[in-house]
Amino acid sequence: YFRIFCNLSVVLIGPSGLKKTTASDIVVSMLQELELTKIYSEKLTPEALIEAMRDMAQGLVYAPEMSVFLGKARYMEGIIPLITRFMDCPSKWSSGTIMRSTTFLTDVAISCLMCTTPDWFVSNTPADTFGGGFVARNILVVQEDSPRVEPIPRPGDPKLRNKLIADLGHLHSFEGEMVMEHRCDKAYRQWYVEQKEVWKNPESEIMATYYQRKPGHVIRIAMCLHLAEHMTLMMCVECFLRAVEIVDWTEKFLPPMLKKMFKTQAGAEQELILRTIRSVGGVIDHSDLLRKVQYQMNAGQLRGILMSLKDAKQIEERHDNLQHIYIQVGGNQ
Repeated sequence: YFRIFCNLSVVLIGPSGLKKTTASDIVVSMLQELELTKIYSEKLTPEALIEAMRDMAQGLVYAPEMSVFLGKARYMEGIIPLITRFMDCPSKWSSGTIMRSTTFLTDVAISCLMCTTPDWFVSNTPADTFGGGFVARNILVVQEDSPRVEPIPRPGDPKLRNKLIADLGHLHSFEGEMVMEHRCDKAYRQWYVEQKEVWKNPESEIMATYYQRKPGHVIRIAMCLHLAEHMTLMMCVECFLRAVEIVDWTEKFLPPMLKKMFKTQAGAEQELILRTIRSVGGVIDHSDLLRKVQYQMNAGQLRGILMSLKDAKQIEERHDNLQHIYIQVGGNQ
């Protein structure tokens, strides 16, 4: 039978200084205070992780700096395939040939929370993690900046923190099988059929892998939302629809970043130009653009890249006696 557990694996992706680790540490500190689950946050080998899970095969893999926790070399060591298998929550698992002596784990349930920058994720995530399913099993939350401007952030309300800790403790004791109420079941089936049509023609092969995992992401988030909001095992349609909105919102930021992972040199140069135009509000003068990228390319190369971007309708060019500007399609005009 097909079973889904409400373990989540999330990767926060954004530039340095966006407070990814700061936000994650707040949540992890609550879990550490409760002492209800293990947190695996050091550099791990497959053997070390298996050994740590001997007495309790559940926990959170926490990588506040994914660049420290993982890498291409560490992927080849086998830690990523192992975590990928544990994300599926096998009821029984054997170490087989990984260790000299066989170790048996039961009721495996692993969640993951990792933080990284777009450049590191693009440069160091091996392409075969898609085929192996690791990246697709994660909910990738990608942001380039934050609208918040707080020079000195104010401390949060301690009463709210204490309430969250109490709620987490109560949720941890919750057991049982969650089912969908009739309206929720009907809404999910309708949504699934409609989405299947969309998934038949993905904008890229990379997104096709993601779409195969999307229903699972939606259900897991809906389970967490419903437990947090209602603390019952009968999932309501409102929580399901909220989960769809959350996943749809994160999804719209994925294609640009995922395409970078398999980008040619020409594609990387196009991305540099788009990022440069976007950084100044979506509109830039030709001379200003040339000055900003003069150390990466010459004027002839820039013209070729701009022509490709215009053909792809990613930018518009306006050239007359008064101005010569480029406008990112969808940006400020």
